[in-house]
Amino acid sequence: MSLANRHISIHPVAGVKFKKGMGFDMRKTIFGLSLLVILVAGLPAYATTDCNGASYIAFGYVDYSPEALWEQKTTWDCWSLGSGLSPAYMSDSSPGFEVTNYGGQATRTAFTVPANNTGHFEVGLYVEITDPNHSSSNILYATAIVYHPGTGYTWHDIYFHNASQGDDSGFQWVELYNVAEGDTITVSISGGTSFLGGHVKFTAVHIFYDYF
Repeated sequence: MSLANRHISIHPVAGVKFKKGMGFDMRKTIFGLSLLVILVAGLPAYATTDCNGASYIAFGYVDYSPEALWEQKTTWDCWSLGSGLSPAYMSDSSPGFEVTNYGGQATRTAFTVPANNTGHFEVGLYVEITDPNHSSSNILYATAIVYHPGTGYTWHDIYFHNASQGDDSGFQWVELYNVAEGDTITVSISGGTSFLGGHVKFTAVHIFYDYF
């Protein structure tokens, strides 16, 4: 599948892409509502997070996104953050990070595939790149890295875009097949900014296990 086929615009488009986008938007909405229920229930806001835990289970899929950035903590359990990133909000008010220098770096630390959920995963995140000057310095790329014990690593591009190609926003993902028990999935995100009015933002990584 080409990178273009993995792009979902926020604006409605016809055909399969729109249906896929609706599915991811629904997952995002359900996840947000379920998190609000947890907060209302009074669970500790900054409790240690199980980075292999499921945040939402529905018919057909499991979302392994236990730390979705709503808390805006300074220390994260499931993220390794380099310099050049600041907490931010996306245009729809969901939490994320904004790249604030030439070398912003974030890693969603390794998720270990459980015995009962193996095979097909979808890994992705929401992104926003806006720049009135269309500078190539406003850039973002994300990669899913799968480690297979005994055979090594495979790399899977999720997203690569810079503002000289135009503004961009939406959910970007890659499909992973033949993922086995004990494999790990890590997501590396890097970006840069021109400091000239552009914005480069991204949300928490979603790791979906698909039953079908």
